[in-house]
Amino acid sequence: MHEDYLNRPEPTEDRLMHLSLTMLAFALLTTAFLWPVEDAVNGSGLHLVIMWSILGMLHGLRCWRASKHDKDPESLLAPFGLLDVGVLLIAIGHVVGTIVVFREGGDRRSALNLTFEWLGLLIALRLFRSLSMARRQTEQTFQVIVAIAVGLAAYGIWQHHVFYPEQSAWYLAQRTELDHEMARSGGAGLMRATEIISELQKEGIPLDGANRILWENRLLSSSEPFATFSLANTLAGVLATALVLMVGQLSFGRMSNPRMTMFSVAISMLQIVLVAYCLILTKSRSAWAGAAAGIIILTIVRSRTSAGLKLLRWGVFGAAGVSGIVGLAVFSGALDKEVILESPRSLQFRLLYWSGTLKMLEQHPLTGAGPGNFRQLYLQHKADESSEEIRDPHNFVLESWSAGGIIGLVGLTILILSTLRSLIATDSDLADSTPDEPIRKKPNRIIIRGLLLGFAIHFGWEWINGQPFTEDFVNRLLLLAGVVLLMAQSSGQCMRLDRTSGLAATVAMMVNLLAAGGFEMPAVMLLLLVCATLGTSKTEPVSGTATAKLSRKLIPLSHSFLCLGVAIVVLKFGLVPVSSMERQLLLAEDMLNRQRNPRAALESYSKAAESDPLAVIPRQRIAELETYRLKELESLQSLQRESDESGSPDEAEVASKINQLIPNAIEACNMLISADRRSSYAFRTKADCLATAARLQQDSGMRKEAIIEQQRVVQMYPSSLEHWIELIDLYLADADTIGQWGQQIQSASDRALELNEINHQWGHQDQYLSEQQMQLLNQAREMSNP
Repeated sequence: MHEDYLNRPEPTEDRLMHLSLTMLAFALLTTAFLWPVEDAVNGSGLHLVIMWSILGMLHGLRCWRASKHDKDPESLLAPFGLLDVGVLLIAIGHVVGTIVVFREGGDRRSALNLTFEWLGLLIALRLFRSLSMARRQTEQTFQVIVAIAVGLAAYGIWQHHVFYPEQSAWYLAQRTELDHEMARSGGAGLMRATEIISELQKEGIPLDGANRILWENRLLSSSEPFATFSLANTLAGVLATALVLMVGQLSFGRMSNPRMTMFSVAISMLQIVLVAYCLILTKSRSAWAGAAAGIIILTIVRSRTSAGLKLLRWGVFGAAGVSGIVGLAVFSGALDKEVILESPRSLQFRLLYWSGTLKMLEQHPLTGAGPGNFRQLYLQHKADESSEEIRDPHNFVLESWSAGGIIGLVGLTILILSTLRSLIATDSDLADSTPDEPIRKKPNRIIIRGLLLGFAIHFGWEWINGQPFTEDFVNRLLLLAGVVLLMAQSSGQCMRLDRTSGLAATVAMMVNLLAAGGFEMPAVMLLLLVCATLGTSKTEPVSGTATAKLSRKLIPLSHSFLCLGVAIVVLKFGLVPVSSMERQLLLAEDMLNRQRNPRAALESYSKAAESDPLAVIPRQRIAELETYRLKELESLQSLQRESDESGSPDEAEVASKINQLIPNAIEACNMLISADRRSSYAFRTKADCLATAARLQQDSGMRKEAIIEQQRVVQMYPSSLEHWIELIDLYLADADTIGQWGQQIQSASDRALELNEINHQWGHQDQYLSEQQMQLLNQAREMSNP
């Protein structure tokens, strides 16, 4: 490729369309990393899926028009390769898994959202595979990734050194003042205490119980940055992958151009230092292992020795073999809990997650749990020693199986094998070096525009959805640090990127995902797929046969129609209902927490449920609020009984409200169960509602129904100590027929004591039994053994 080709003029119309599509691709790539991707299960990224679909449609039309006029040989859709087949099978697995979720009554909204996300990833992969057929687009894509990673690193470093100390100081001051006001005699500080509580609730801060302990431990005892994401591990995986890319580019650039300016090297080194330092701050061992694996691969390949390449090949085969043997051992039961408990503490929990996941998959081997439905089925098999109710198995192989069944697992296997096949290729194939290719001195303006447009899309979408530009907006400008350093390179040289760097970065992300969540996080998998594209792409020759020309016309046109269809489906069944539901949810939360108007909040929750017939969250909020209203009436009734004014008008009014609210509350719980029949929380909410109603009306029939529902809860989640205590409490409340529950009370008490002992052994302080709960257990054991 020669410099006159790189700088050759194009027809004005085609050139503008070509540049705009590439710029939009870079903009969407940037936007993908600016929101909490862990929330994809709730539909927060569906607008990006539609944008990817529209961009894919435009690209297909451009390729079709270029083939029609028989010009611009770069205007081709990339041939369908192993990467495409793998991702296509993963997407198909999600579709099949979603059908199963609909049939079995799981969380249908989560399943649909994640399936839409994988359709968007497939379209994005096809787009970047086509763009990477030209060398300059490959280098531009790399620069965009680096700019994003450096911006995330700068933001993360600020969080570690500034955000955490400030947030901790503010929270401690609020808690101290709240405790002081609550302790004032005569209720003198009640008004101020209410204001503080409202402010804490507005920030989503739990006020008491185990959730408060967990929240305080995370804030006060940790300082791991998370940047724009919700978890430090997500940021760590992105940084580790980008770090390997940057090291690979710098080493290849120095090899291919020894006369590289010191300024360009200094900029690259500064970028590497920022990313590496933030990666260290995340304390993510899986990401560190991934970065180390990628850098080792670069070192071996860069050595250009036959011994090193043989070591790489045998290392790849050996790692794959060991992974297969370990997986078979766990699946068959040869690797049992005793072996797990002898492993280092940092690995124990991962092994417990995986063993529980494999037990779940034994019962659902073909279809898995379905997209977004892992937790519901996993809790039935969760190890007693594990305290977290994880949302994913922290292993992308197991997660692909859980989400997409066997089809999804095969798709991921093909994706992995495609990467490994390229990795063990010959040294000359990996290098893909073109000595006569010039090194461009300035990053193209399309990169800068794409990055800035990506920020504009993200913040514009936040503004459209009513999220105000708070003080954090100024802090988030640190994300532009990568853009600033990229612009500084305009006076230096832009180094080339070889295929080895892309493959090593892909391996780094895969190693990280072996022990971390991310398979259902769009930005994480998009980065993996783009890096795989950078490592496997080659410029494809253009065939002049009649069949090839016909394919060049029909395939792009079919691609455009499919992308348009995806956009319409996601808009109608995804973005519109989810956005409407979220707006009503925000209004309801404001009514409940700030305006203290439960009735108006309940109305908004009902509208949210009507906006999205598949959504679980609004129905959960309705059931919780209706049950809470019953508990308020119970407290009011208790106060009236303590007074001597029986038969007063107030008592009659309370009785009337009770008769009115109980059917509404039970119906709300049934609606929650119908939205997700796999969720133990839905049945627990109904058990709590029935128990409260039974106390209000002194109805033994309702009390027995509550016991039956709670028995179902402990069957669905047998390792929850809290659920067993609630069941024992219900047993003891059924005083009229307590004799018939004698054996069940004894079994439940033994199980609760067993779990409490395990929690003490493993140091799960937030799950220890309180003195009151221990007294309840002693009472239960005495009554079951008269």
